Amino acid sequence: MTTLAHINGEILHVPGLTLWGRRQVRGLHTKHSLICSGPAGAVELWAHLDAPDMGGVEFHDVREQVPGEGPEPCDLLPGGVCFVEGSSGIYTRQFLPMITAGQSREVCEHLTDLYVIHHGGLPARTPGVGSRP
Repeated sequence: MTTLAHINGEILHVPGLTLWGRRQVRGLHTKHSLICSGPAGAVELWAHLDAPDMGGVEFHDVREQVPGEGPEPCDLLPGGVCFVEGSSGIYTRQFLPMITAGQSREVCEHLTDLYVIHHGGLPARTPGVGSRP
């Protein structure tokens, strides 16, 4: 079975955005993420390595999205803080079927689509924009 750890973000190039992966250990769990980042923020698709059917999508924003919610520490965006919203339903319903079917390109395309929808479009083509932190 294909898992998120098998998806290579480098198969898709979108000017102004960067797709990259990372692995993190949090407590007893190891989490793999595929991240689409740009100047307005990032969209992080993640799954547990030991339970690949458990995962989520997190939207990391440079600006406040929900009034009254403060910023959180963030290692995805410059400045070290961001505003985060998350959803496990998007992972389960939209991404997991594509991941298990081995549809790497479709996963990357859908992740960039979520960036465009959530962050209001593609960034202007500027050198260095969307670089991995």
